[in-house]
Amino acid sequence: MQSTEFFEQLGLRRIVNAAGKLTMLGASTQSTTVSAAMLEAAQHFVDLGELMQAADRAIAAATGAEAGFVTSCAAAGITIATAACITRGDLARTEQLPLPPGPPDQMIIQGGHKIHFGARLTQVMALAGRR
Repeated sequence: MQSTEFFEQLGLRRIVNAAGKLTMLGASTQSTTVSAAMLEAAQHFVDLGELMQAADRAIAAATGAEAGFVTSCAAAGITIATAACITRGDLARTEQLPLPPGPPDQMIIQGGHKIHFGARLTQVMALAGRR
C-alpha cells in the first residue's frame, strides 16, 4: 500500500511542511537506512533499559555530550531535562515528581524561550515539577 493511500484511508489530508522539524508535523522524515534499521530492530525482543543505555552511549559519543537520551519529541526531552535538573540524580526526589519535596524546583528561562510549539514550554517544564 502506498503511504498516500494509507493516509487517505484514515481521512487525513497531505500538507506542505514549511516549518522544518516540528513535532506536530511529524517531526521529520527519515532515511531509508533508518527505516530499515527500525524494521530490523522491531523483529526482536531486547531489554529496553539496556537499549536506552546503549543509545545513551551512542548519542554521547556522536555529540561529545556527557550523556544522551532518546525521546519521542522536543516536549518530552525538555520535561526529562527539567526533571534531571530538579532531581539531580536523587532517586527519592525522582519518585516524588511532579511534586518535588522543595528546592531546587525553580528554573529560569529567557523570555524569548517562553514559546508555544504545540505545548507551552512552561507547561512541559511544570510536568517535571518546575515552579
